[in-house]
Amino acid sequence: MIAQRAQEFRCSVLASRPVPLALQDQLSLEERDLIAADETDILTMIKHMQRDETPAAREVLSRLGGGPVNAASAANGLRLAHSLDPMEPQSSGTRPILRAC
Repeated sequence: MIAQRAQEFRCSVLASRPVPLALQDQLSLEERDLIAADETDILTMIKHMQRDETPAAREVLSRLGGGPVNAASAANGLRLAHSLDPMEPQSSGTRPILRAC
């Protein structure tokens, strides 16, 4: 279900965006601990949506879409955020630390 929600969100964002999303190659050993700016925006948007921080989520979604917030993108983003577990504090040594590039 998460993959389906992520795909629906991605398609709705791409429908309102003139260029593809910037993503890192996770199979590359040199790049797998980096995340692209668009990936950072998606994770930030999900965090804001999970915390019901509407103005912040709207700002990030507007940046992702390249303009005014698309209703389909907002609805699909909310479904995706709802399907994921809320963000938990990072425990020491169990998750990689990602660096934005």
